[in-house]
Amino acid sequence: MKKMYMSNPVPVRAVEFDGTNFGECTDFPGVTVADDGAGGLELVIAENGMAKIVSVNSVIYLDGAGLLHVVSSAEFFEQFTEYSEKLVDFGGALSLLKQGKKVTRKGWVDNAVVEIVALEGIQQFLAINSNGAMKAFNPGFDSLLAEDWTEVLGAGF
Repeated sequence: MKKMYMSNPVPVRAVEFDGTNFGECTDFPGVTVADDGAGGLELVIAENGMAKIVSVNSVIYLDGAGLLHVVSSAEFFEQFTEYSEKLVDFGGALSLLKQGKKVTRKGWVDNAVVEIVALEGIQQFLAINSNGAMKAFNPGFDSLLAEDWTEVLGAGF
């Protein structure tokens, strides 16, 4: 399962290749599955125009800039620790928003992100950005009473 990890505190999406989880790994751009010539499969990554076979017990991850990396599990876990997503109620989400952070709800599937927007000459307001379209956000009771709010950590998450 793709998980989120942190390093100084840069979030990355990562998956450890165990030799069987090809589907999870091919969710990353540039990662494909190929026939290994012996009746099995191998995981392949396009790196600098060359095909490179990914070893079992390697970790594939996208950094904050969207660049794909493959490193040994040992190297990855020396650098990163697993991020534990903290779910909060709307009060906690509002506190994060006041700190200048962005939040979303666990159940939202359209990449919707809520943030406080401050435009010159206009009072601050909550805005929701959903798939590139931003509009004012007036939370309904379902959002006000929800306990599945979480901080948005970085691009592509």
